[in-house]
Amino acid sequence: MLKDNNTFVTLTEMVNHLSHLPGVVGVVEYGSRTHSNMLPGGDYDLTVIFEQLISKNVSGIHLHVGGIPVDCMLLSIADFTLPTPSDSFHLVHLNCTILYDKNGITKALLEDVKTHWCKPNALNDSQKMWIRFGAKHTLDKLKHRLLDDEIYSHFFIAQTCGYLMEIYTDLNGLELGKIQVQLAHMQANDPVLYEYICTLLKTLDMSIKFDMLQKSMDYLAADLGGMWVEGEALFHLNPDGVNDVPEQRALIKFLLGGTCENT
Repeated sequence: MLKDNNTFVTLTEMVNHLSHLPGVVGVVEYGSRTHSNMLPGGDYDLTVIFEQLISKNVSGIHLHVGGIPVDCMLLSIADFTLPTPSDSFHLVHLNCTILYDKNGITKALLEDVKTHWCKPNALNDSQKMWIRFGAKHTLDKLKHRLLDDEIYSHFFIAQTCGYLMEIYTDLNGLELGKIQVQLAHMQANDPVLYEYICTLLKTLDMSIKFDMLQKSMDYLAADLGGMWVEGEALFHLNPDGVNDVPEQRALIKFLLGGTCENT
């Protein structure tokens, strides 16, 4: 274990220090906490942008300042000149606040990425297929074990709720990692789904939990053709693959000696 021996009293003090490091061209913050907020609870998220990559192995550091957990990404100008982010989490920089900017470099980088890092307005066929499959697959794994192992079932359902929120985030083009924002959006725009989630999280009754989870997955997959159903051939498409039904019918015949009819 490596000892974190920083002596910063406040987050602002840390930000000021980072801003004056050699090679730094920008410091930005994102998330719900600002550098001036030292109240307990929650963490603080920021990114330090360097002229050049400072490590081939490290892209961030976790530490504590005044008892507050800090998640600090360490990126370079090159990370913001990529046509797409190397990590989808970097999309948080589409909505961040500049704390330090050397000669306007950071502002220019952030304005530039907004033109080519924006999330697509619609999911491609590959993403739709994975959601339809994933939603049903998680329910199938849980269905026959629901009453066999209570602790496992509670854990699996909680884990699946995280997957459900990832789907909701993708479907609505919301910002990653902001559960409160996502839930607020759901409450305002999808109140039926919000009530399903609330009931699921508040109850300890396993049967009700499973029922609410199933209704939530049905709700999310409805506009994508519904969850994968028994008797349906569902294909895993390549990221840029097209949902080519004639090709899929031919593949079914070639692989299984059967046919694939439209439903």
